[in-house]
Amino acid sequence: MNITVKELKERLDSYDDNATLDFSGLEFSRLKRRGPDRIQVEFNTLIARNRNGTLMVDGVAIVPNVDSDDGIIIDSRWLKDQI
Repeated sequence: MNITVKELKERLDSYDDNATLDFSGLEFSRLKRRGPDRIQVEFNTLIARNRNGTLMVDGVAIVPNVDSDDGIIIDSRWLKDQI
């Protein structure tokens, strides 16, 4: 998902300058310019998709689980067969 800097500023405008942002457990690292019109938000937690498209968080696969209330299961055993 992408959002423009302008849109992010507009969404944050109604909040107090001293309010904190919660990244749902991710540890914010920095903002890095990746091009003339692209800024990447970086976290200390490694988040990426493997070659099969599976979401990986710090080397652990996050896979769908319809039997779980939160809809996901974290299974590092599954990971070894996917990368």
